[in-house]
Amino acid sequence: MLRKYEEEYLTEMKGIADGAAKAGVKVFDRPVDFLDIVAINSSIDLDYAQSALRITPNPLTGKSFLSNEDELNVTERLHKCSAFLANNSATKDGKIVYGQIFMWGGYTGYHWNVIADVQPSEGNRMVYQTYPGGIHSGADFYINSAGIMLGETTVQQTPYNPDGIPQSNRIRKAAQYANSIDDVVKIMTTKNNGMYTNDWLIGDAKKNEIAILLLGTYKWKLWRSSKNEWYNDAKDFYWSNNNNKDLEVRKEYIQNSDEAPADIIWRPANRDIAFWNFYQEMKGNIDQTAAFNLWNSSPINRPHACDGKVTTSEMVENLMFFAHIGKVTLREQFVGENGRIPDLPNALSRFTLGYTVANPVYVANKLKELKNKNTNQPQTKEPANSFADVKEIYSFDKSRLWKGTVYPSSEKENWFVSATASYYNFLKQMPTNIDAAFNYSKDEFAELNSRLLYVISKEGAVAPVNAKTVYDKYNNYQIPRIMGTYLLHQLRLMLGNKLFAEMMNKIHSEFREKNITNEQFIQIVEKTTGKQLRNFILQWLQSEKPGVISFSANTVQADDKWKLIVNIEQNNPDNKFYTTLAIDNGKERTVKLLEVNKSKETFEFVLKDKPDQVILNYGNDIPVNGNNFYTYQNFFDDFATTLIIYGTTQQIEANHTIALRYQKMVADRFTEKFQPLIKDSEVSEQELKKNDLIILGGPSENSAAQKILKQYGIECGKYFFKWNGTLYNNNDDGLYLTYPNPYNPDKAVYIFMGNSAQQLYQMTKAHQTMPAWALFKGSRIIKKGYHSNQLLEINL
Repeated sequence: MLRKYEEEYLTEMKGIADGAAKAGVKVFDRPVDFLDIVAINSSIDLDYAQSALRITPNPLTGKSFLSNEDELNVTERLHKCSAFLANNSATKDGKIVYGQIFMWGGYTGYHWNVIADVQPSEGNRMVYQTYPGGIHSGADFYINSAGIMLGETTVQQTPYNPDGIPQSNRIRKAAQYANSIDDVVKIMTTKNNGMYTNDWLIGDAKKNEIAILLLGTYKWKLWRSSKNEWYNDAKDFYWSNNNNKDLEVRKEYIQNSDEAPADIIWRPANRDIAFWNFYQEMKGNIDQTAAFNLWNSSPINRPHACDGKVTTSEMVENLMFFAHIGKVTLREQFVGENGRIPDLPNALSRFTLGYTVANPVYVANKLKELKNKNTNQPQTKEPANSFADVKEIYSFDKSRLWKGTVYPSSEKENWFVSATASYYNFLKQMPTNIDAAFNYSKDEFAELNSRLLYVISKEGAVAPVNAKTVYDKYNNYQIPRIMGTYLLHQLRLMLGNKLFAEMMNKIHSEFREKNITNEQFIQIVEKTTGKQLRNFILQWLQSEKPGVISFSANTVQADDKWKLIVNIEQNNPDNKFYTTLAIDNGKERTVKLLEVNKSKETFEFVLKDKPDQVILNYGNDIPVNGNNFYTYQNFFDDFATTLIIYGTTQQIEANHTIALRYQKMVADRFTEKFQPLIKDSEVSEQELKKNDLIILGGPSENSAAQKILKQYGIECGKYFFKWNGTLYNNNDDGLYLTYPNPYNPDKAVYIFMGNSAQQLYQMTKAHQTMPAWALFKGSRIIKKGYHSNQLLEINL
């Protein structure tokens, strides 16, 4: 088949392969090449080889080597596409209305989602639906700048002509070079290899002429409106639904080795009757709306249909058409359900996205406008951390870990039993790589800080030494555990790993499976370390909530050096704590350990380069107050008053389906009850105020998301968003965010936004643990984290 392509199209396929390989496209773990592109463009011809060879004269003609199961699958292959052409007396304005539905297997059919706008050096400009790398449509749907419309529905396969040209070459050539119906017929019938036997629907907008070419292998039949050639007297209307309507072409089916009689008499299918009824009902009033309604009907639309297209003479003049990606019957198809999309690697569900106007001319003109503009925005990249001064914080010899369980003498010591287990696991799981260890430590303490503030906001504060065993709240367990973990961390920052480990091993050795009092804990700490630490310890055990900290910073140039002055102020003059400070000069972020002993303290650093930014509590070493503490876990903590809001701005059915499946997923996973679903257009301000909110969809789909994201300064729009200085505009990019509900900060808002309906589904189809935000690539989380405290970050 390769050698049957004309040189023009071989050259084009070579260019596609070279360009794709240069862009990094791979197949089977190697760069895509010329033969790959030829193969995918030959796939339609090859797909019908089995059917063609069955009736192509040879010693095995008529023999079938298919299994019984495969034989059952053959019949549905005849249901490939529905299409019609109408003009003159059949249409509302007398001009052409043309529509086509593409039907294909669900696994590969999803990928016919490319609209190609080709402007060749010779021939007509053409627009067609295709798949990545397609020089032809395969769907098939074409319009060109000469006003020619082309499409097809597949009929039963006729014999193979090995001397012919591939149909993918011929139809592409027709779309490019045809200026009339006669041109199309000549190109398609010349050196026809017989593959992909079709009814080819042809419209000529300039002449207001329509036709159907039924193209067998050696025989063909043309009906054209200019000659008043109609079947069943359906004047000014042609329909096609995979049913061969010409006896002479049907005779090509009768090749068989045993000379068995063949039934070649035409019989109507249910779609023939449906098309006829449509014509009888709508003749004289057919327009794009009538076409939309027809496509949204059964049996015209079949369960494996992939899309819908409609165009008119007026639209074709501007190379425009209505395109509906996904089933026009507004029914989604999911992997592994109903047998339509098998659960194979890289299988994707199909969503109904609604009609839109495909206008490649507009897109091309806009691209020309942008071509000479610098639209590439620099991506923000955080400088590498330097841990030279704090290496010990982000490492720990696991052999120094303590063993055994200590019992509390009373509820006042519950904090230690919980905290020693918590901090043990924290150190045991710390990565050996220092960068990984820092990120791990930072996130672990960010989670503790978030959990602490959440519990206090919902149930009130309690000092660890005053906690009780209660059965109606979480705070009496969680606050002592969290504050105790922070205390042990602070002791390690103060003492260093070696002395801290000696202290913890001493405690666990002496009190293993014994009761310990707070006083005994203090005594053994002071004895082991040789330090007076009573007040330092009690400040953590007697505090009900984190203190309030503020800081300022400025720089002064001194000769060829820079002096950084950092002022820290806290509301409790007796508190002492250790925390980290990051000094960022744009090239490197140096991490320092600070010891704060007073209500007001000043630190000075002499630096070679001018710092751009300083961040206090960089490693989240102390809990700090803040309002932006919600995480995804909080939805499962308190789901009783949560609304799921889905968008109605566009792709309404897809949004609704995704919301329903998300609702079921979280119920199956945890909540058991269904959270109420509500449209963004119907939710009241009172409902927004009194509920936690789950927002599904970004600003282009969901008006609630648009309002909330704007309030939080998130830069996003139709199929793009920016996060941490980086632009994400691929259709498989997604972002999850948690914030205080702007209508009521005592409630949370959980936002899922994807750059496509497919991406939104991939993000929400299964439960994943997420903190305050998460970046998605498909269904995979590629990065996640917590919101920083803006009050502790200063740009200099």
